[in-house]
Amino acid sequence: MTISNIKKEWIIGASIIGIGVLAFASYKIGKSRKKFQEHAEPNTPQKEFAYVTTKNTPEKPITTPLKKTPWFLTSGSSGKEVERLQIWLLRNHGWKGEVTGVFDDQTLSLVRKVFKQNGIDKTTYQKYKMGVPIHEQIKAQTYGN
Repeated sequence: MTISNIKKEWIIGASIIGIGVLAFASYKIGKSRKKFQEHAEPNTPQKEFAYVTTKNTPEKPITTPLKKTPWFLTSGSSGKEVERLQIWLLRNHGWKGEVTGVFDDQTLSLVRKVFKQNGIDKTTYQKYKMGVPIHEQIKAQTYGN
């Protein structure tokens, strides 16, 4: 082997190591950025306000609040919150329906029976910890978290 071949091998090796280090650093930065965003913006079923931006002039957009409908689960609603409600009804009130994530007639009839109302508002949902999985509730009771 000549000295020039050894130099080439060292340069190639160093380049591969450098690319590996850069890829790893990029991966860690992306992972920490995602973790920061999860803590910065907690998952909420629906935000209270949305903002509509209209351009009055090219330099100064005007941002005005636009009220959304209040958070309420009722007939026709669907999603993760409805699924959690159905699981809660199954666990606590013997609901025999299928957990579909859709607020159907069967869900409505049991909500009327239990809560004497036609839906679930955010306060009731949080009061009965419907959004908290059972394993987290048990952990909190056991360890006092």
